[in-house]
Amino acid sequence: MSLLDNFSGNLDDLKSTVKDFTELIKNNSKELKEQTAIRLEISKEERKLASMYRDIGETFYKEHNKLSNHSNDYIESKIGEIDIVVAKIESLKMKLETGFTAEKTEGDFKSGKPESIVYIDEEDLNK
Repeated sequence: MSLLDNFSGNLDDLKSTVKDFTELIKNNSKELKEQTAIRLEISKEERKLASMYRDIGETFYKEHNKLSNHSNDYIESKIGEIDIVVAKIESLKMKLETGFTAEKTEGDFKSGKPESIVYIDEEDLNK
């Protein structure tokens, strides 16, 4: 009977190890998914930023003579938009660097901390 008891104990240990390993994979997958979503959001914001820079450059080039004589609200509004996008990109990069986990993110969402929540459009995930 001792051999059967040892086998049963080893089987229980194996089950426990497999269960722990499965849970670890599940948690890592969730974290990887969230990090990928943040990287996608960073990429989206960087493309938006590049487009804004291009728009400013084109507008400045087309109207450079007018800028010296008149104030250009368009340029000022684009600069404001760029500042917002740059801040968002930096915030997302900081989130990745701090090594947040899915559990921390879920806790922040439940506690209602809006600065800790990253919103990603459904259509962005499907691209």
